[in-house]
Amino acid sequence: MLAGLVVVVGGAIALVARSVASDGREAAPTPAPATAGSSPAATEGSRPEGTEGSRSAGTLAGDQALSEELDEAVAATGPASDTTGSVLAANGRSPVAGAPPLVAGRVVDWAESQIEVAAPLASLAGSTELVVVSNDRLLHRVEFPSGRVRSVDLADRGADASFEVGPDAIVVYGGSGLTVVRDDRPVEEVAVPDGVVLVQSWPGTGSFIVTTAALSDSVPAQAWVLDADSNLQRLGDGPFSTAILSSFRNTFLPSGELLVGRPGGVYALRPDAAPRRVSTGDLVGGGTTHYAVVECDDTLRCEHSLVDAVDGSRRVAPLDPVGTSGWDPSTRISPGGRYVVFRDYFRGTGVRQVLDTSAGTAFDIGPVSSIFDPDTWAADGSGLFLVDGGVEFQVAATGSVASLDGFGDVASIVTRPPT
Repeated sequence: MLAGLVVVVGGAIALVARSVASDGREAAPTPAPATAGSSPAATEGSRPEGTEGSRSAGTLAGDQALSEELDEAVAATGPASDTTGSVLAANGRSPVAGAPPLVAGRVVDWAESQIEVAAPLASLAGSTELVVVSNDRLLHRVEFPSGRVRSVDLADRGADASFEVGPDAIVVYGGSGLTVVRDDRPVEEVAVPDGVVLVQSWPGTGSFIVTTAALSDSVPAQAWVLDADSNLQRLGDGPFSTAILSSFRNTFLPSGELLVGRPGGVYALRPDAAPRRVSTGDLVGGGTTHYAVVECDDTLRCEHSLVDAVDGSRRVAPLDPVGTSGWDPSTRISPGGRYVVFRDYFRGTGVRQVLDTSAGTAFDIGPVSSIFDPDTWAADGSGLFLVDGGVEFQVAATGSVASLDGFGDVASIVTRPPT
């Protein structure tokens, strides 16, 4: 099988072809076919070494021990190996060159560039926008399969900044403020005096949920709503806000309901309605279109099910390898529900696998780089983007890999439909 890779050669974007055997082992590099416009000088390339990246947004109580455990496991597993292959020069310049700064009060002046996209990203069934923030404070919006790139310099917001994307906005946050970026409006700055811990997109509402830090016994951690007009309002007390504050990463249904696991089962919560129970078992994982539960009878015979997030329909799925240890924020179900990426608890928290729920088979995809900002699926569910210093795209059906370089040392990534 042949996978297309993107690297930077002489300041320009280039493509590398890497062959992967059917058993998941990498075969000898395969030269990519020449095309018109290829640069004769761009004949060899390799992906520069990088370190695992994850965005920093603080740590809620109860999550610190898990984070430290993962760091030790990742260090023991080691980074993914680098590869070298033949290079096919692409049209366009590197997206990191000449990006203008993000300026409050002005509509973003995106630096436009274009990359030539190789398979498998060129054959995605649905359009996907990959939002990338690098450690050198650049934000890129990369559209597949078109190859369009829009870049902006986060300026002084990027040193320790995190970000979250919604259907119509990107929120950059850190310290005591939010920067709201929309295509058709000037950049807005929203002050958060108590300090921002986390921002999460709230599906179905056009809003974001903002968590602030606990400053003292009299100023506890609080949950807020940033609405479509960039107004910040505090969420009222109740099960919904309590659940938001008790977890570092949550799973929402498309309706905006929050899924939580409690001793009585799995519940869907809204701030303006009574909780409703959707399962008598445990929540195993979530995604944009499905979530997974495990339920057991009186004799401890257990069964995993994938549940449609819209209509509630179920199908039994071979999710035993995912485990029954409850919620893990790094367990993510692909759009369409066929694949699940998860940590293999039987071989240590740093080992990451993809499970095909139709075939019941799984394969390794390397060490986990972050549990709080997990791998992110393409819109058609055919593969997922990973952070390993740079960005990689792993095809779920075959295990073949496409690496995207030229975006610097990557801190975090998120996918969404192009806007």
